[in-house]
Amino acid sequence: MNTVIVVQHYKRSHVFRNFVQEGLKAGQLVFPVPPRMLTKQRNDIAEMLMHGRDDAGVAFITSGTIGASKLIVRSAESIASESSGVVESLGLRRRSKVLITTPIAHSYGFGIFMACAKAGARTWIADDDHVFTRLIRVRELMRKHQFDVVTGVPFVFRSILRQVRGLKPPHLSLAGGETVPVELMERWELGVGGPLRQEYGLSEVGIVTIAQPEDPLRSIGRPVSDCSVRVRKDELIVQREGNPTSYFLGESPETFVGLDEVRTGDLGFRDPQGLFYLKGRKDSLMFVGGMSVMPEEVEHVFLDSDLVDECVVVGRPKENGSMELVANIVPPVYTRELNDLRAYVQKRLPAYKVPRIVNWSNLPRTASGKVDRSAL
Repeated sequence: MNTVIVVQHYKRSHVFRNFVQEGLKAGQLVFPVPPRMLTKQRNDIAEMLMHGRDDAGVAFITSGTIGASKLIVRSAESIASESSGVVESLGLRRRSKVLITTPIAHSYGFGIFMACAKAGARTWIADDDHVFTRLIRVRELMRKHQFDVVTGVPFVFRSILRQVRGLKPPHLSLAGGETVPVELMERWELGVGGPLRQEYGLSEVGIVTIAQPEDPLRSIGRPVSDCSVRVRKDELIVQREGNPTSYFLGESPETFVGLDEVRTGDLGFRDPQGLFYLKGRKDSLMFVGGMSVMPEEVEHVFLDSDLVDECVVVGRPKENGSMELVANIVPPVYTRELNDLRAYVQKRLPAYKVPRIVNWSNLPRTASGKVDRSAL
């Protein structure tokens, strides 16, 4: 039977840190409870961890952005390796000031938080359950402090841009969880100041790459130290000491290959300078009229226009059994602007890649601020 330490996400940061560090040191299972998790679900997961296979480390629930959610346990060795790599990549030190705007019970926020703890950096956390309450807190902090690093999902940075008066530009803003559109990076530098770049990682292995201010905008950067990435048949495969070899709950044996290697399901490539780039998700490939479509390609076309702030393309089955592409966009566009947008897209995409457009005032989101594709 495993000893399980359940850590609520709303604990004060030093209490959260101490629970995690003491649990890892004692060889126990630590379960950081994500925001919005119901009490029954929390208790059920804790029970499964207690009576499941013998294990030790930190348990995360994968987001389920594409497929079903799973439960993964990352070892103390993996957590320590990630922390060292992030400290080095971000140049964190004792006097560094870091603002974390994603829940520290989630993989991305957790990785940044534990790196700050290792470096002794000063850390502010704005991870309120309600994302708009979180934004108010973020603006308050950015008016008061000039941070070395601000982390969040693209939605947070896009929302901050709606009111930038008095904000002090961070030395580096780092977005993760989703691909960061180039136009958002450009608008951030003009509106707030300082570079906005991309972090890449996943629940199974933690933070993998961090792009630096001098890196090209579309790049996800280079792997952090003690982590390596290779490309096999266009798929990124991550190796880090102590990586899990299977899910604690949930079947997907093809994810784990070789020694400490994890298949990401993300398609990408490495350029001659050693920088990595994403092309899309392997399992997001859709077929329309017998032709293959990567939704990310269609999304980029919409985002390159001046009419759309956000775009998420999904496939929807039609009554005749065929697949229809649907572009969910923010903000809503109507009449003349809608016709202009359709014309813009039709000039840049073949007919079978042109989607039906659905207007949203706000896209549905998870607790971390990522788009909830299952709700579209």
